[in-house]
Amino acid sequence: MEPDPDNAGFHDIRMYELPRLEVERQFLEVRLLASGWYTKVFVARRCTGGDRVVLKCVQKGTTSQEDFFREFHYNYQLSPHPNIVKCFFTPFVTRTSYVFALEVAPYGDLSQYLRRGGIGESAGKRVGVQVGAALGFLHGKGLVHRDVTPENILVFDSQLQKVKLGDFGRTRRAGRDEDGGRVGLVAAWVPPEVRQAGGETICTGAWQDVWGLGVLLVTCLAGRPPWSTAHNSDPQYRWWEAWATRDTTSPPTRFRCFTPRLLRLLRRLMHPLPEKRCTVHEVFKYISDPWLGKCTDPFQSAVQDALRDPRDTRPRGKSLLRAAEKKVKKALRSHLCYGGGNGHKSRRKRVTFSLTPDEDEPYHLADPGTPRSETSDSSYDSISPYDLTPPYHLTSPYDINPYDDTPPIPPLAPYTFTPAPPFPLTPTPPYDPHPFDFPQKESDYPPKDNLPFDPYDLMLPF
Repeated sequence: MEPDPDNAGFHDIRMYELPRLEVERQFLEVRLLASGWYTKVFVARRCTGGDRVVLKCVQKGTTSQEDFFREFHYNYQLSPHPNIVKCFFTPFVTRTSYVFALEVAPYGDLSQYLRRGGIGESAGKRVGVQVGAALGFLHGKGLVHRDVTPENILVFDSQLQKVKLGDFGRTRRAGRDEDGGRVGLVAAWVPPEVRQAGGETICTGAWQDVWGLGVLLVTCLAGRPPWSTAHNSDPQYRWWEAWATRDTTSPPTRFRCFTPRLLRLLRRLMHPLPEKRCTVHEVFKYISDPWLGKCTDPFQSAVQDALRDPRDTRPRGKSLLRAAEKKVKKALRSHLCYGGGNGHKSRRKRVTFSLTPDEDEPYHLADPGTPRSETSDSSYDSISPYDLTPPYHLTSPYDINPYDDTPPIPPLAPYTFTPAPPFPLTPTPPYDPHPFDFPQKESDYPPKDNLPFDPYDLMLPF
C-alpha cells in the first residue's frame, strides 16, 4: 500500500526533555514480566487511580534517546487502531532507563498458545485478519513494522477473539535504507532478501511485513515455523522456493495439510521474490475458504520425506526387490563376519546374489582374495540403492583388516545344488494314531555314497 501524502507530519518526531521519576514512588506492586537484551517489561499499578499498566524500560546503554522517541512516537500515534497496543502519554526517564506505559494484555502473547498441531483453523483466521488489519494501517501511514512474530502479538481474549500488534522498536519508514543485520533476531522470520543481504544496507518495504504475516499464518496453523531459516542451506525452505517459483509441482511436506486455496495465498504472501508478493489485505479474500484439509498435524510425515530435495528425481517407490535387498543386507551384517578362532583375523566376504532364475549358477561365493576378474560381476563396488536392475551385489559393512598377513582362503569350488532323494517312509498299522513314522535307525537312511555331496563339506567357518 502506498503511503498517504497527508501523513507527512505523522513522521515528525519531537524530542524533548523527559521528567525524571522513580518507579518505586510512582507505582505499586511492580513485578517483572519479561527481560531482553536491552529491554525490561514490568507490570505495575498507578499510585493515583489504581490502574494497572505495563512499563517498558529501555536501557540507556543499549538504546539512544532518538530510537526511544521514535518507538514511543509511532506507538502513541498508532494507538487509535483497535488492533494495536495502546500507549499512554507518560514517558519519563530513570537513572538507567527510558520508560513509557502501555496497556496490559491479560492473556500474555501469542507464543504461549502455539503447540504442535497449531491453534486451529478458526483461531488462525481470527489472528490473521486482526494482524493483517493492523499491518495495513501501518502501511497506510508509510511505516514498516519489520518484526511480526508471535511474541509481539498480545492476546486480550482467551479464545483469540481480540489480539493486538505491539513492539514498534524496529518500525521504520518505508523506502528508507536500513542496516540489514538489525532487521530481525529470529532467523525463521527474516525474509530471504534480508537474510542474503547479511549486514549490508537494504531498502525497507511493506513486503517484509507481508512475508512475516505469511510465516505467522503457517505457525498458527502448524504450531511452529515452516523452516529454520529462509536460506538455501535449509532443505525445507529450498523445497518451498522450488514450489513457489514453479520448479516443482509437489508442495513441501509441511504444507500438505493445507488446502489449495491457502497454498495459493501463502505463495503470494511468501514468494521468494519481494516484488511478486501481494499486500496484507489479500488475506481478507481467502477468509471464507477452508484452510486445513483432513490432516491435522503437518509434521507427522517421515523424516526422509521432510529432508528430501525437490530436485531429486530418483524413484522412491517401495518395491519388493528393495525390501528384499534391505533384509539381505541386515542378515549379512550379522552372519558374514567370521574370525577370532584358529588364528584367523577379522575378514569379510563378498557375496553376489542373483534374483533372476539361473540354473547354471544360482548361488556364488567369492573370497576377498579372489581377483576381480574371477568374480561373476565387477560392478559390486558401485552400488546404488535406487538401482533396481538385478543382480544385486551386496557387501557386508566390515572392512578388511589392513594388518592381516594371513594368506587369503582359497575360493570355494562351485556347487550345483540338487534336491536329495526322498527318505523311505514306513507305513504304520491302522491302529497307530500317526499315519507315518520316520526312520529311527541309521540303517533306515540311504547310504552316504548315494548323496551327490557330503553335507559336512558345506559347513563354512562362521
